Amino acid sequence: GKKLEAVVFLHLRKRHHEVCYWRKNGEVDLVTSDETGITPYQISWEGIKPRHEAALKEFYDAFPQANPAVLVTQSNAELFLKTER
Repeated sequence: GKKLEAVVFLHLRKRHHEVCYWRKNGEVDLVTSDETGITPYQISWEGIKPRHEAALKEFYDAFPQANPAVLVTQSNAELFLKTER
């Protein structure tokens, strides 16, 4: 999971000036901001769990105008890295 998160971070860093994370009670792994708005990314090798969903709900409570979340897991990581340029 942490290795996948690191790879996704490096991938996003090539495209976005700033890549950060967001934390309150839960944590959104990565967040980017550009002309299209704020985008949260949840990354999990084993799939999205209830704690990820709870963190995203909390994020959207704080940023209701944010773009839809991008969920990166083992099953779609290769496609994400190929298409998210």
